[in-house]
Amino acid sequence: MHIRFCILVLFLCVVMFPVMAKKHVIACGELSSLCNGPTKNNNTSSGSYYEMLSRILDETKLSESYELIVMPIARAKRGFINRQFACYSPGVETFDNVDIELNNLALLSSQPINQAVVRVISRPSDPLVSNVKGITREGSISIVRGVPVNSTIKSMINRARAVFEVNSELENIKMLMSKRVKWSISFYPDVIDAYKKLGLIAHFPFDSKFSPLIISDNIICHKSHTAAFEKIKVHLMQMKKSGVLKDILKDKYMIAPEL
Repeated sequence: MHIRFCILVLFLCVVMFPVMAKKHVIACGELSSLCNGPTKNNNTSSGSYYEMLSRILDETKLSESYELIVMPIARAKRGFINRQFACYSPGVETFDNVDIELNNLALLSSQPINQAVVRVISRPSDPLVSNVKGITREGSISIVRGVPVNSTIKSMINRARAVFEVNSELENIKMLMSKRVKWSISFYPDVIDAYKKLGLIAHFPFDSKFSPLIISDNIICHKSHTAAFEKIKVHLMQMKKSGVLKDILKDKYMIAPEL
């Protein structure tokens, strides 16, 4: 009798309280606040990329089996390479050595959804940096840890007196404000929210004709998540064509190729 009762209780627990399957993770690599989720009291609006990806998951019902998690970009890339995460944004071009880092992975890659433009910013009292030679041993430079670095950026870093790696574009701007560095390598549109958070209306100057790197943001997934990727890809296309994507990104919307 006792054994039968225990079996009955176990059966009811399984039926009434099913074990929740662990959700697959879509990693959003954070540079500033583009991937920020809403605060606990919901008084602060979420970041543009977070809102875009959250809407896609909700409207496609993928939120039932996938969850969006924000983390530092270096951790997001490392976890994706190690197959800990199903998908990753801001995408394939944020990796320094795509052929090496992603060589053994079967990947699905969406069309571009936005662009990131690198600017070399400096204090108003200093000359604008118009080429690699504008960086000298006279000053130090800062850059966000984990961002893509091409040969041009590497050359600038090597020419500086010292390089400081920071965790976000917010810290990058603070380094320049405190005069700890003479230059900062900043990613637009990521840095825009950093200026807003600091209450700065005017941005630090840069030469608009010089950009050491321009990358296209997108979403990449492991091939084992093809069904989810296809839904994400189609929904992104619809958001782009309808103008919803531009409305979400607002001033973070850069000139991007058509999907």
